[in-house]
Order: sequence, then structure tokens, then C-alpha cells
Amino acid sequence: MNKKNKIIGVGGAGANIVKSMNPDKMGNMDFVIVNKAGENCDVRLDDKEALKTVIENFYTVFIVAGMGGKTGTLGSCEIAKIAKGMGVITHAVVVLPFAFEGQKRMEAAQKGILELKKHVGNELSIISAEDFVSSEPCMKSLPFSDLFFEINKKVQQRIIGLLT
Repeated sequence: MNKKNKIIGVGGAGANIVKSMNPDKMGNMDFVIVNKAGENCDVRLDDKEALKTVIENFYTVFIVAGMGGKTGTLGSCEIAKIAKGMGVITHAVVVLPFAFEGQKRMEAAQKGILELKKHVGNELSIISAEDFVSSEPCMKSLPFSDLFFEINKKVQQRIIGLLT
């Protein structure tokens, strides 16, 4: 069997990132969205057997999530733990919250990243939404929806970089 790579979008931000990706640029890749029960997703986060089924037979799993909320932060850690336990190469590309989202959310994001690092090691790529906007002057004038689109593109570019 020709093993493929899989991108798993976790939580609301992870789902939006996956939905915005251009499959033509991603090569031999499958996409799946994991979210809370009852939400628009391919697999429910609380269904551990379904998560294992999603992960098995894949060479590499890329987990994408926004950190700081509950679903992306906790879910990305749980999925990485499952994948690591199954011997699947696991990368995570996560996005830190904006400063205006508050210190509590940033602290939750940092705590989640420490936990995630236990399961992905050096295969963790962190994108700071705040730093991204600050480093690109033209981003400051974009409508918020366009800004998120640009951050989503940055995540896609990071994954493409990891694949090459």
C-alpha cells in the first residue's frame, strides 16, 4: 500500500485552515477535520477509535490547530499522542492567538504547546498571528477575514516546506 500524508485540522481554527488549503499544491495528501461532537467535522474528537482509524496507514500526519481555545489546544495534544503511540511520524503546525484575545488565552496556548511538544518533539512549528501581522506591514490594513486567509496560507506554506 502506498502510504500517504494526512493533514488533520483540529478545532475551529484547524478546520478553517484545512478548508482554505489548495489540494493541488499539497501533493499526496488527505485532509480530515476533527472537532467536538455535534459540530461540522469528519471525526468527533471524543471518538478515539475513529481517530485511530483516521491515522492508521498514513506515513506522516500533520496536525494544524489554533492554540488557546479548548478544542484545538487539547485536541491537538490528544491526536499527537495517539499518532505517536501508533508509530506515525507526527508534525504539528499551530497558530498562537492575537494579543487582543487576552492573556488567559495566550497562557492556555503556551501550556498546550508544552504538552504538544511531548508528543511531536522538534516537529512542532509555531506561527504567532501577532508577529505575522507585525512583520508584514501590508497585513495591518487587511479586513480580518483576509488576515485569517493569509495566516492560513502561511500554515500551508509551512507544511509544504516540511514536505520538501
